[in-house]
Amino acid sequence: MSCNTSFNPLPVIFCKISRMVPRSVDSPTTGSAFQTRVPNRCGNMNTDPTLRLKAGDVPLEELSSDRMKHILLVLRSVMKNYKSVGISAPQIGIPLRIMMIEIPEYVVLHFGPEVCKTREIFTTPFRVFINPVMEIKDFKQTLFPEACESLKGMSALVPRYRGVHLKGYEYDGSPTEWDVTGWAARIIQHEMDHLNGRIYTDIMECKSLQVDLWKTINAKKGNVFVKYNK
Repeated sequence: MSCNTSFNPLPVIFCKISRMVPRSVDSPTTGSAFQTRVPNRCGNMNTDPTLRLKAGDVPLEELSSDRMKHILLVLRSVMKNYKSVGISAPQIGIPLRIMMIEIPEYVVLHFGPEVCKTREIFTTPFRVFINPVMEIKDFKQTLFPEACESLKGMSALVPRYRGVHLKGYEYDGSPTEWDVTGWAARIIQHEMDHLNGRIYTDIMECKSLQVDLWKTINAKKGNVFVKYNK
């Protein structure tokens, strides 16, 4: 999740990682052998078919392999480089169920106390969830703007449940669980959507969709180059 202030201040869900795909996209969990592709350090656009696939589970026995260790290290590194608060593998062409989340203190300071109070944005330590399973705990819905690097330069109001329970596995395969509310719960739901082949535009308030770069676009009379990487 990166930062965007043009449509009301909000963190934007976002992810990047070196590519890793199973031998069969149609059967992502078949076997324990994986193929790797050239690392992709730019977020996939909405036209990438991976974004519409249901990601497969990561075989836990693979977590100790050098290949999986490398993939997870690259994912974490890219998250830091892009100052993301949430990332998931399918956004860069990896149909595997991996997500990471972190809301650093500088993000909270950036949005200020009023916005953070309204949207329940709190400093959140880094967490990784492999093969995550989510359960809704608070069915009250909140409506706030979201954006996504797979739909560069746009945002919309999206309804999300206020609280969820998430369980999965750590780097070493040990079980982990988390009860979470507020903005962190929103990030989790956004990332879970990616793992299930959905994007936020599937459930957004349609009339709220907007181009956040409109000021720049108008000022430059449409002569704008939008980068999908740094």
